[in-house]
Amino acid sequence: MRIIIAVFFILTATQINAFTETFYCLIQNFAGADENKVHNYSNFNRFTMNVERENNSSDFGRLKFSNTHPMNFNVDFYGYNDGLIVSEGSMSLVFYLQTGQLFQSFTTLKHASALSAKCKKS
Repeated sequence: MRIIIAVFFILTATQINAFTETFYCLIQNFAGADENKVHNYSNFNRFTMNVERENNSSDFGRLKFSNTHPMNFNVDFYGYNDGLIVSEGSMSLVFYLQTGQLFQSFTTLKHASALSAKCKKS
């Protein structure tokens, strides 16, 4: 009985979904605009992107960007096993795993932005 309880605590205490890959990215181009202002990428030259999946064979996951990314929020994705990470919605994203090329756009009622970046796996 003690063994069963110990195994239960070990399984619930460890993080099973901790498969993460880190990419270091350099912005190639960034453009953004809202009602009052045009933005450029001068303050956003480099950022880090973590690709988190449940396990090594999972096709779905989440992208987490560092605070130096112009659109700094997490993105759910699919398509890892095909080598093409894709996210749809108000924030679209395409990331080619083999080449490290990232394309991303974001639109709201009052703001639009787009960027391209080249990324390398750490």
